[in-house]
Amino acid sequence: QTRHKMESLSTTAAPTYVLVRTLFLRFLGFVYFVAFLVAYRQNKALIGDGGITPAKRVLDRAETRAERERKKKQAQAKSNFLWDCVTNLCN
Repeated sequence: QTRHKMESLSTTAAPTYVLVRTLFLRFLGFVYFVAFLVAYRQNKALIGDGGITPAKRVLDRAETRAERERKKKQAQAKSNFLWDCVTNLCN
C-alpha cells in the first residue's frame, strides 16, 4: 500500500498556477490602464500654456542658458586661438 501511494504521488503533475498567473496579469493590466487614464486626464491640466508649469517658459529659459554657454565656449575658443597666434604657433 505504501509503495502504491508513493507511485501515485510521483506521477501527479506539479501545479502550473495558470489561473493565478492569468488573474494576476489581468489585474496588473487593469492597474496600468487606470494609471494611464488618470495621467491622461491630469496631464491636460498640468502641461501646456495654462498648466502649472508652462513648458514654453521652461524651454525658453533652457534655450537662453544653452545660447549663453555656446557663446562662452566660442569666446574661449577664440581667445585660445589668438593666444596661439601670439606665441607663434599658428605659422
